[in-house]
Amino acid sequence: MRQQHEITAFQDECIQRVRKLIQEIIGKQVNFEEVKGRKEIFYQGRINNVVIYIYSDEAGFMLNKNWIICEKPDYSSAEELMKDFLSRLRARLVKK
Repeated sequence: MRQQHEITAFQDECIQRVRKLIQEIIGKQVNFEEVKGRKEIFYQGRINNVVIYIYSDEAGFMLNKNWIICEKPDYSSAEELMKDFLSRLRARLVKK
């Protein structure tokens, strides 16, 4: 992963947990690339037909045209957000 800006603690931790989850479930590694969006920089990874997005304080994934997003205002902590995001991602990966 080429880093051009300072990755947030949330992004770093979330990316590491996603990598561990995918390795555990699928046995593959996922790479994340830094993407400069219109308003912020985020990290994007792809495994099979699932595209994963990690923002500075939220995370989501797209499977086909279904968008799942876990946003900061919906959780009492970053840890709670990350756990729910990983749980949702796990459910989608296992379902396939």
